[in-house]
Amino acid sequence: MKQKKIFVVDCDIKYGQKLAAHLNLKEKHEVLLFKDGNSCIDQLFREPDIVILNCKLEDVGNRFENGLAVLKEIKRLKRDITVIMTSGSYKYGEAAQSISKGAFSFTFKNTYDFDDLDKIIDRVQISS
Repeated sequence: MKQKKIFVVDCDIKYGQKLAAHLNLKEKHEVLLFKDGNSCIDQLFREPDIVILNCKLEDVGNRFENGLAVLKEIKRLKRDITVIMTSGSYKYGEAAQSISKGAFSFTFKNTYDFDDLDKIIDRVQISS
């Protein structure tokens, strides 16, 4: 599989670091980690292939209230970027909102393995 540039945007830094390390080891993807939506949006000029974005992003004090607002801004600025939404809460309404706002896919966060995310990233690579 082709190496991808992936942004991981999650206010849970430990989870983000674990995911970034996994992605880097698995396929040697270039991974950049952001703890808030502002930082991600400000770095879109780096042209990521994929953004993995936490739906419940606590963007306190920043211009985006949550991950869905960041998703909307990413799609406004760079429509072709693939966004995968994640959430630690099991609310299917979040999944529906994410897809309706332009996310490629949605998955629930799992701190023990990243099988679901790996499968979604594989689907992105096949479709691109």
